[in-house]
Amino acid sequence: MIRRLIHFYVFSNIHISLAAALFVLSSFAVFEKSINWPYVLFIASGTFIIYGLHRYIALSKIEVDDRSNRHLIFNNSRSLILVLSGIAMLIATSSYWFLPLYLKKTLLLPIIISIAYVIPSFQNKRLRDLPYLKILLIAVVWSLFYILPVLNSNSQTPFVFFEKFLFILGLTIPFDIRDQKVDAQTGLKTLGNSIKTQSALNLSFLLLFLSSLIVLFLYRSNIYQLSDALLIVFNNLIALGLISQCRGKSDIYFLALLDGIILTQGLFLILIN
Repeated sequence: MIRRLIHFYVFSNIHISLAAALFVLSSFAVFEKSINWPYVLFIASGTFIIYGLHRYIALSKIEVDDRSNRHLIFNNSRSLILVLSGIAMLIATSSYWFLPLYLKKTLLLPIIISIAYVIPSFQNKRLRDLPYLKILLIAVVWSLFYILPVLNSNSQTPFVFFEKFLFILGLTIPFDIRDQKVDAQTGLKTLGNSIKTQSALNLSFLLLFLSSLIVLFLYRSNIYQLSDALLIVFNNLIALGLISQCRGKSDIYFLALLDGIILTQGLFLILIN
């Protein structure tokens, strides 16, 4: 029973939605800004909708024998997920309504990218179906969501964007490795099926290392407090350990633990600020 509940929590995208909420909440904490709750709710509910829509559309593109637990959850719990998706849609639309005008405008770019990522828009292709673009778009959108509400807080915020971009990109490379077989069947070129697995993992390690260097630079620039910097670097080290062991692991390892690295970074920063 407990295992089924954990699987539903992870595979129904509640876990990644909670991670998104804590991730953007930490931005308000670090930059000492008043929390914009409609923004946090919009990001969390929008994440649930986009990831769910992506999972649903992916079902039609993957052979039945290659479908895993993260796809089958939509067959096994279809009614409940539809109800949750309806609630998420109501939360997303109502929370967007209460956002200040500048956020409504700046959110349009990542919203358009997210929708085009999961829905065929270009010659019946999704943005994620274009070679090598998949993980880059994920990193861009997550980093934009983090930085948009505090964009004018400090002149160094572009460096914060780049730090988060490298962090998310480093975390997503293992997902390319996981999806090697499916991506190869559809003819999609990714890092995971274009270079050796160890080379892809080494690139992931390098990106997280560079992200940590930028964290230290931001500490020296008085953007991050020492406690912020140490916790982010510590979280990156945990990510490195998980990534080094990711080959051959199940979906729950990727979606609970690797996605959970985003959650723990947000949670750590919130707790100390």
